[in-house]
Amino acid sequence: MAVQAGVLIAVEDEWLRSSAVQAMTEAGYDEIDEASEGFDALCLATLKKPAIVVLDLPTPPLDALSIVRRVRRACGASCIAVLIGPDGPDALTALALGADLCLHRGDLKHLASTLRAVGRDQTLAAAASG
Repeated sequence: MAVQAGVLIAVEDEWLRSSAVQAMTEAGYDEIDEASEGFDALCLATLKKPAIVVLDLPTPPLDALSIVRRVRRACGASCIAVLIGPDGPDALTALALGADLCLHRGDLKHLASTLRAVGRDQTLAAAASG
């Protein structure tokens, strides 16, 4: 069953990007756009307004702080997930930058299920508040 939520995968590394796309496709997401650098990610976020954005920080040529804030402003994504690893920001830094969740780069098989759980939590929180 297809999941009706647009997804933007903005990851510079081609292998990592295709792995993330594959994980989301296998989980039923069918509206997936890809970007390999920050400016493309911003353009796609503005045009497509995805509900979910997966970022690998930094996303050259933009710095981590800039890309998270600008993507959120451009599309109002309900979830921005940041991939973390030894050569990028740590989880606390990514969350402080505005990410909703952090996932280790080596754990992409759990990407879709983690994003679904975050979506359920956000739906429950919205229902409780209003």
